[in-house]
Amino acid sequence: MRPVDPRLLAYARTTRAFLTGSVILGGVGAALLVAQASLIADIVVRAFKVHTYDLSGPLPGLVAVALGRALVAWLTELTAHRSVARVKSALRERLLDHATALGPSYLTGRRTGELAMLATRGIDALDD
Repeated sequence: MRPVDPRLLAYARTTRAFLTGSVILGGVGAALLVAQASLIADIVVRAFKVHTYDLSGPLPGLVAVALGRALVAWLTELTAHRSVARVKSALRERLLDHATALGPSYLTGRRTGELAMLATRGIDALDD
């Protein structure tokens, strides 16, 4: 099974800004992770090698980087949720347009519960 259905890639155009934002935020998050690791290493080296416990330099930087990482993680989740919401909205709109184009005569002999299930739970299953 593929991680992403190729048919869903057609909807990636509608969420290009969100996807670009997610990629940029991922890069910023990676840079902040490296900065955090560097600051932690600096604190450990100061404590054991230099035998100084003056953390007034790296500790505020570490706190700032940790807060930055938390903000970037929150923004990444926000863009991901908005991207998924836009794709699901486009899929629901396409499903409704298709059902409307088929007309009531086509749906008369069909199980409308299946259509309702597809429009709700079926599209919501894309969250995972």
